Amino acid sequence: MDKKTVKKLLNITSGKQVMGQKLTKELKKIDLPTEHVIDKIVLLVRCKLKATANKTVKIEEIGKIFSQFNVLSDNAISHYAVGMNDILKINHYMNRGKNLSVNGTVSLDDTFTIGTTETTFETLLLLDCGDILAFKKQALELNVDYDLGAIDGVTVSDIEITVTLDKDKFETMNDYYFKYGTGLDVYVEPKVTVFTSNLSENTNLDDTQAFPIGNILDKLICTFVDTTGARSDGINSEIAVRDTVNSIEYYKQDYLTMKYLDAVEHDIKPLLGVVIIDMESEITNQSLGFKEYLYTKDQFQIATHNKTNGKLRVIRIEHMATPKAKQVLESEKLTAEATND
Repeated sequence: MDKKTVKKLLNITSGKQVMGQKLTKELKKIDLPTEHVIDKIVLLVRCKLKATANKTVKIEEIGKIFSQFNVLSDNAISHYAVGMNDILKINHYMNRGKNLSVNGTVSLDDTFTIGTTETTFETLLLLDCGDILAFKKQALELNVDYDLGAIDGVTVSDIEITVTLDKDKFETMNDYYFKYGTGLDVYVEPKVTVFTSNLSENTNLDDTQAFPIGNILDKLICTFVDTTGARSDGINSEIAVRDTVNSIEYYKQDYLTMKYLDAVEHDIKPLLGVVIIDMESEITNQSLGFKEYLYTKDQFQIATHNKTNGKLRVIRIEHMATPKAKQVLESEKLTAEATND
């Protein structure tokens, strides 16, 4: 059943709410309302840039100014801890490349010219990897970290980030009970983080990065960079997912084949150095993805065969499930197909 149908059945209405405060160079944290359900957080990012001499840079260079956005509930639970460039990658693959800016669509690989007078850059970012049950929280905040010196010879004179919440509003408590259980304890929420591993040139697939544990893994967006930090298609030749305890290979792909398949399946222009592993559609055939909590630490690994040294930066899109939600999900049987069976 699609989301719009569920909303109709449960008397749910959607509404957008722009926050009264904007994030700026000085104001780097705002509180979000603890009511209703937040479907997505929309960030309209504007910054004024000035160069000592006309300078053309990739959008990725501007993205480094916004080093990390954090969404934190109850001062302890992280829902998002990602930089602007990470969000642009997520939006690129999940929204068919429709990252928007004042000049139209924008990609990490596009360029932008910064003049010797103030030049305004603008883009729209979506934090849209799952519902946050704001009504269950005592506190909810959005904060940002900047690297104002990210671009040599460029001054960041002003930053303004307009925050809009896309919310689901339930008409009655019975609607809440119907969707989240009589104890309001059957639900999942997003957790989006980043982990980086060093890569060495090798002749075989080597375990490179362990899966996280405790949640449900939805997608892995993998970025390969060279020793200078630049994204590259020349680092990796093969990627695999394997169970190191039972010596089972659940997934193995040639890098370039994987990249071009991503372009076809997501209807996008592929990004340099970036590929995606969709746990739900490519490995488990289950809703939400891979149930990490059923396995031990370091049991499942991303393995890589690398042509040269570099780094692997992985955006991990997970769902945090409550104990009651896990009881429901555990009734599903793992249906992954091993490539070496």
